[in-house]
Amino acid sequence: MTIPLWEITVSQDNPYAPKDNNDSNPYAQQPADQQQPYGQAPAQPYGQAPAYNAQPYAQQPYGAPQQTSGLAIAALVTGLLGTGLIAIILGHLALRDVKNNNKSGRGMALAGTILGYVTAVFVILWFAFIFFAASQGAFDADLSTY
Repeated sequence: MTIPLWEITVSQDNPYAPKDNNDSNPYAQQPADQQQPYGQAPAQPYGQAPAYNAQPYAQQPYGAPQQTSGLAIAALVTGLLGTGLIAIILGHLALRDVKNNNKSGRGMALAGTILGYVTAVFVILWFAFIFFAASQGAFDADLSTY
């Protein structure tokens, strides 16, 4: 025997029906005429905007953006251009500027310094090669034609 659906009755209470306001439910809304305890804002029911100038959560103020060190930019540019000694000097000055004055640009200062050292090593190796080749007589020209 089957029972049609329209004849079935549910004996449980409707879970979506509004419930009476009792003290056992800490999330229940209080009646409008009842005052809130001292120091607490009145609860806002869903769908209502908070009062004017009310902040729903504590907001952290944004700090001013850090200033980029001009020496760091100059160190990177001179390092990319291949001016070794200038890039090394500017890179070390920029690292000190970034550390002491709380500026950004440490990566650019490091990159400029490293590129300056790499360029200086290549220049030293080039001059060593030229000196070695000259000492071996590689540049001696035999201009005699007979």
